[in-house]
Amino acid sequence: EWSAAHEQRLETFIETATLTRPGVLSTADSSVVEVFTKTCDENTVKVNDSKFQCKACSKCFRGPDFVRKHLYRAHSAFVESARAECHQDLASSAFLADPHRPGGLPPVGAR
Repeated sequence: EWSAAHEQRLETFIETATLTRPGVLSTADSSVVEVFTKTCDENTVKVNDSKFQCKACSKCFRGPDFVRKHLYRAHSAFVESARAECHQDLASSAFLADPHRPGGLPPVGAR
């Protein structure tokens, strides 16, 4: 009797459950680009009008776009940290929006 009821519950769950895969953030996503641009601005020093320097390694360039390209290629940890930060923000907002999340608190917007 218990076994039949359990099988019925499982079948009902499988029929009604919708499982979607979460999206993977790429370096082209607007949120990642925004955080990486902010990181580039923080790690670029203007020496004079035609000289810009990378704070991470003190290498000089002709313009801030060259420093951004350098940071992307030579200091890829900045890109990965930007992606990780955006992923953490996305994951925490998805968790807070979940009405069935553990803890018994209502979703943030429902208060």
